[in-house]
Amino acid sequence: MEATTAGRCTANEGGPRYVESLPSEHSDPSSTFCSDEEWVVSTDESSSTSSTVHTDSIDCTQQTTEAPPLQRTQFESWDDLEDYLQKYSKDTVRTNNKVGVRNKKIRAASSSTQPVLPDKWIYYGKTFVCTHDGKYKSRGQGKRKRQQSRAIECDVQINACVQVVDAAAPTFALRITSARLKHNHPLNKHIFEQYPQVRTALGPEVVGTVSELLKAGAKKKQILQYIYEKSSCAPTTQDVHNLVRKLKYQNNAASTSAKRLKHWMHEFTQEPGNVGRIFVDSVHKKTIATCITMQTAHMRELFDRFPEVLMIDATHGTNASKYKVFSIMAHDAFGKGQFVQHAVVQNERAATLLTALEEFKKNNVKWSHIKCIVIDKDFTEMGGGGGGAKWRFRMQ
Repeated sequence: MEATTAGRCTANEGGPRYVESLPSEHSDPSSTFCSDEEWVVSTDESSSTSSTVHTDSIDCTQQTTEAPPLQRTQFESWDDLEDYLQKYSKDTVRTNNKVGVRNKKIRAASSSTQPVLPDKWIYYGKTFVCTHDGKYKSRGQGKRKRQQSRAIECDVQINACVQVVDAAAPTFALRITSARLKHNHPLNKHIFEQYPQVRTALGPEVVGTVSELLKAGAKKKQILQYIYEKSSCAPTTQDVHNLVRKLKYQNNAASTSAKRLKHWMHEFTQEPGNVGRIFVDSVHKKTIATCITMQTAHMRELFDRFPEVLMIDATHGTNASKYKVFSIMAHDAFGKGQFVQHAVVQNERAATLLTALEEFKKNNVKWSHIKCIVIDKDFTEMGGGGGGAKWRFRMQ
């Protein structure tokens, strides 16, 4: 479905494909509720950002293609009309001109005898225009002229509105009031399949599988091959790139970094043996994460085996927020340091670092077996908050 100011339609061998525009003039004004109401044609105001269809150049001044006639002109609801147009053109429509606006005009006219439309209709009228409607408006300086554009001034248009079919009740029905079906471009399956909405019309099952493949680390070429095998669509490589970007955004749809962090920590702690915690503080009426600790099951197992020597270090400048990584390592049998806990801290103040150490103590029962602690600097150098911070360790 096109999301433009004026709608458009594409065509396949079965008929045109439509999206909706602002209402246009009726061919039968007397059949409307208010005969003095004028419908405004909006086809000359088509979006200048219409996408290119990679087909042969179309000479719209010499070619006329008439779409198949409409077999129905009256419908029970907008959904009924949209279902019919889906079969006629394989797409849906944009909507506007709501019932509430129409009823407001009727009530404002004191002499009007027209019945008020039921709210269930939602929309009073719609206009469907061809996807090739409008004239392309260049936004550049003309140095590199665009060779192809979807906007080629095709004036195909279908108007529909809610009308009274039985004034006694009153009973309403949806009717097509006018239809111009002569296109200035070919109608064939090849052109129809080149439109982005058709190339990427993947079913929910295929999209769900693609999302799982993406989480499993599948490459874009593999995803493209899967789509070719499991659907009738023929997306381009760029279409797959766009789909992957969209799915990544949906999978990480948290609106703030705090929500994303909370979601990540929840997933991390769901793994057996993993422990993690986020410590927050209120600073100037804002909630700030001061310490984030994380320890995997493997880290805990390493410390259980080699608890005698503990090494502590801090890494600076890890991100734009100037958080530090406060790491704790065990000394294994090969003389190598192995990480047994990571803590992302906002600062190196005594209270913040003690929070990370207390969390380590709580999650590792063999902390009392520590015989030696090695650091690369005095703790008094680690920003103890205006003067030297006094650190005490009791191995008991």
